[in-house]
Order: sequence, then structure tokens, then C-alpha cells
Amino acid sequence: MPERSHQGHRRPPAALPGPALWQPARRCRSGRLVCPVEGCTSPAITTRKGFTNGRGTFVPDGFRHLRVPQPRHEPERFNHLQAKLMVQGWMLSRGFSDVATERHDRGSGRTPDVSGTSPGGLRVAFEVQYATLSVNVFERRDEALASGGWVPIWLWGHRGTGDQVELRAVHQHLLAQGRRLW
Repeated sequence: MPERSHQGHRRPPAALPGPALWQPARRCRSGRLVCPVEGCTSPAITTRKGFTNGRGTFVPDGFRHLRVPQPRHEPERFNHLQAKLMVQGWMLSRGFSDVATERHDRGSGRTPDVSGTSPGGLRVAFEVQYATLSVNVFERRDEALASGGWVPIWLWGHRGTGDQVELRAVHQHLLAQGRRLW
């Protein structure tokens, strides 16, 4: 179980098994561990030691770019990026073709998180949504994907830790329409 560190935040164990497997600083320097954001203009990253920021919040050990990418890309939260990669892996394992993350679609004017074509020929666009969306913004995005020939599937991210889910207005709107939340 992870030990507790500053201000009660969980921190990974200090010693991970197999030191040859997990040497992030060496993997960064060798170029084998790079920024996971597609199209990053400065993919070289390095490790960063945990610190307490100016507001007194402990920021755990992590990574940072060696040089700031130009143009800058917004850092994606770990759960969002991990979910996209999991969806991409699932699609590939199920025989989807032309699978890509963050591919702009001219027909819909949208850039779904993950998209591809099912073995049956359906064009499927997954949106992993952690940020709060208004009902109007959701409907515009969903309709744009559908009008571009995609079957949009929305995966709603969790908040915090534990078993509780916070239903927002967009979730309540979808449930009132008889739609499922994934």
C-alpha cells in the first residue's frame, strides 16, 4: 500500500521492484520515455521531484518538459490520457481499423479523443469527458459528430476518490432522455 506523504497525499512506494525496469530519469535521457501528447513539438521530458507549491499544496514526483513546447499544449490530466489510451487499445483489440487519438475530422469540425471504424463499418468516435460541460455545449458537440457520420460515445470521468459519482446537469439531461451514462 502506498505510504502517506505530505498533507496525507498518497505517494508511490520509494522502492519499486526491478530497478532496471523503472529508471525514469535514465529512460528520459535515452529518449525512451517521452511526452505522451501526440504532436508535442518538444517531446523530451525529465523527472521532477515532489515539492510544496506556493499555496501549500504538495505536488508529487512527476515529469516536466526539458524545453517548453511551441505552441504550448495543455497538460492533460493523467486519468483522461490513460482513458484515451485504454479506449484506443480496446478498439485495436476488437478489430477496429484506422484507430487514432486526437484526429481532427473536417466533416464534423470536431477532434474526438479516439476514433476508428468498427469491423462492421461503423465510424465510432469516443469522447472521454472529465471537464464540466453545459447541456448546450454537449449537444452541439454530440450533434456535430453525428452529422459528420460518427457514432459518438461519451465516457464520463469520475471525480475524486471513492464510490460517489457527481451527476451534473448534462448527466441529468441525458438520463431524462433515457440515455445511458458510461
